[in-house]
Amino acid sequence: MQMLHPTLSNLDEPVLEIIATVWGMKPIPKGKATLVDALTLWMLDPAHCEKAWDALMDEQRQALQTLIGSRGQMPLFMFGRLFGEVRRMGRGGIEREQPHKNPQSVAEGLYYRGFIAIGFEMGNSGAQPLVYVPEDFMLILPSHKTAYRDLEASPVVPNVTAVPLESV
Repeated sequence: MQMLHPTLSNLDEPVLEIIATVWGMKPIPKGKATLVDALTLWMLDPAHCEKAWDALMDEQRQALQTLIGSRGQMPLFMFGRLFGEVRRMGRGGIEREQPHKNPQSVAEGLYYRGFIAIGFEMGNSGAQPLVYVPEDFMLILPSHKTAYRDLEASPVVPNVTAVPLESV
């Protein structure tokens, strides 16, 4: 599995700019190599990582936890069936569709936030596409945090009236 820096290096500059924006990086460095270096350091900072994790929707955190539970990677077709497809687009498509603001699937939301990547792994029948979380990035994700953490300690008792089965 790849590390974050080479993963980011494989992305187009418009996607990197979206990820930097979503992660709150200001100013966004110019030039792909500079942006990849700065974004790698930014995303591997535990405080930034936790803030980005907390901003995810529950479904997105669930998808990431599923992927982490699968050793950080899963065949693309399987991940797509579970969490939807990722529309990969260039600068024009990103400006028009705004996939980071209006993702059409859980997977797309994670991709344009930089939490998952799409790569290839050699299999018996050739290169197989897969979805993965970069190894060094996966190690600092606060995946122990869930939305259930802030629930009240006292249980909620529903207002239900019992009816004897004979009367039904």
